[in-house]
Amino acid sequence: RDRLIYKTGMLRIRMQGCDISSYALEQARKNTPKSVSLFQCSLGEISCLNPFDVITCFDILEHVEDLDAGWNNIINLLKPGGILTFSVPVYDGPIGGLVDYLDHDLTHRHRRERKFWYKEVNKYFLLQQVQEFGDIFSSTIIILISCHHQRKDGRLQY
Repeated sequence: RDRLIYKTGMLRIRMQGCDISSYALEQARKNTPKSVSLFQCSLGEISCLNPFDVITCFDILEHVEDLDAGWNNIINLLKPGGILTFSVPVYDGPIGGLVDYLDHDLTHRHRRERKFWYKEVNKYFLLQQVQEFGDIFSSTIIILISCHHQRKDGRLQY
């Protein structure tokens, strides 16, 4: 993640980052170009005037209590046709039970299998391209989604 931020920070693009943890922000500031704006808040508190082309949520969504509110805020922050990339720990496959047993992070609100995450994202996005990095032996998956938002009436929002 740090390398991605650093490399993209050298491009002429607007980048912002946030985390609910002040410690995580302190660590990010050490490894992030000065041009990247970093601030402390939760996913539900983020707002902006200009939506983003790309949103990344690395190890965020499993901590969000109200996933519906989180997805809706991502929709508000992402340009139609934008790219959402997220990673979450998964608790399936041959080592799913072991991962769950060893995971002592009390802030993980959603200890779920990959099928759950696909169902969740399908409620809010029309998936055009999905790339999953990881296999049944991985405890974390990264999902890269090219998407269009789905409106409440089921039609696409462009």
